[in-house]
Amino acid sequence: MKKAIALVDNILKPALQWVTGEDDWLNIFLSLYKKVGKYWESKTLIIIGPTASGKDSFLDKLRKKEIKQDYSQTRGSEEVEKYKLEWTIDGKTITTNAAPSINVGGEIDQRERFWKEACKPCDVIFYLIDAEKLKTDRDALLSRLRGDLKWLVVNASTFKKDFKLSLIVNKIDLVVQEDEDQNENIIAELINEVKEIAEKTLSVRKNHLVGVFPLSITNEYMFETYSAKILTETMEA
Repeated sequence: MKKAIALVDNILKPALQWVTGEDDWLNIFLSLYKKVGKYWESKTLIIIGPTASGKDSFLDKLRKKEIKQDYSQTRGSEEVEKYKLEWTIDGKTITTNAAPSINVGGEIDQRERFWKEACKPCDVIFYLIDAEKLKTDRDALLSRLRGDLKWLVVNASTFKKDFKLSLIVNKIDLVVQEDEDQNENIIAELINEVKEIAEKTLSVRKNHLVGVFPLSITNEYMFETYSAKILTETMEA
């Protein structure tokens, strides 16, 4: 818990202070409540990325649904009905209604068959990768990341003109260490590496990239704090 709190104070709070122009957590919350809630009421989002990167779990967490314990691979595309979007800042919960969203499979054949049509109506694209695989299967994951981003560059002209892309390095809790002093550097190095690859690969489309963010879906504290940053910075971009 101390490890997570230190990461929030050092990384999340300065970012939210910059976004809102407020100094203390209460005023930050009030400012975000007005801005963020209104923004997400009318936005359609899609969550894409390789298989088993946490796409379904991320959507379930945003919808406050119980995460399935048994992995089930998504095939094809499916529309998710309008739902309540909730997140907590400084103990206060923001609730708003999110527009219908789209869920798609993560295999390359699914990308070629379904991603293009699924991405067309979306205002926000969340792209997830598995942080642990950056350690255990690095070359394969980075190859897939580059391939997916190249696909996005080729097809971006068919998407909404001002769509936003947020890259999420999920399962970050699996790569941090017991030594709390090292964790901030570990996360920063991973995020910077992925960001550098993303900006280079996206090339002429890098203006759509909001940023690269850490996330943990299984660590409740990390999810609440990092998801707030993801939603806020995506809105402000």
